[in-house]
Amino acid sequence: MNNANFKNVSAIILDDHKLFADSFAKLVEFTTLFKSVNVYYNDQDLIHSLIRFRSKDPIFLFVDYYLGEKSLPLFINDLRRVSKGIKIIVVSSLANPYLLQDLQKYSPDGILSKTATADELFDCIHEIFSGSTFVSPSVKSIMDSAEDDAGVPFTNREIELLQYFAKGLSINGAAEELKLSKHTIAAHRRKMMLKTNTSSITALLAEAKRLGVI
Repeated sequence: MNNANFKNVSAIILDDHKLFADSFAKLVEFTTLFKSVNVYYNDQDLIHSLIRFRSKDPIFLFVDYYLGEKSLPLFINDLRRVSKGIKIIVVSSLANPYLLQDLQKYSPDGILSKTATADELFDCIHEIFSGSTFVSPSVKSIMDSAEDDAGVPFTNREIELLQYFAKGLSINGAAEELKLSKHTIAAHRRKMMLKTNTSSITALLAEAKRLGVI
């Protein structure tokens, strides 16, 4: 890879876990590929910065899947509205194949495992800079495992909703995060209870945990 090609490319790390964010930033700096590496610990600071500076230079954003209560797939859409050419690489230890498959529907430029090696990081950057997408082999293996599992009754949207319920969000809270009406969220919950023959959110979450979706 020709480092000169990256002379105008900036890297941004977004993760609310400061220790990981700072450590990962050091690893990205070690590649010596980017003109700058900046770290943000919350999504609002990043959005405000992107709006304020409106840089025309390419940006590689490395972002954790879990951003507090925010839905990363919806945040990807927000980022692309603010910064048209941004390259989004999701860096996560996510091991749920159904959430990973759902994430791919939003077309991130890369999905990089938090257990990736430095060589894998180089490969990821190179592939994306060349116009391709990148998925860590370990992540692809997890996603492929879902194709052999016909025992999970939930849709990707329902699994995402279960994740919010597992975090303690109410129907109103989940509706706000997903930008859906509370009636739609309630209907999803009723449908999931029918599928699992449960009569309470506690029992539903217990069944979802047994099935390995949360």
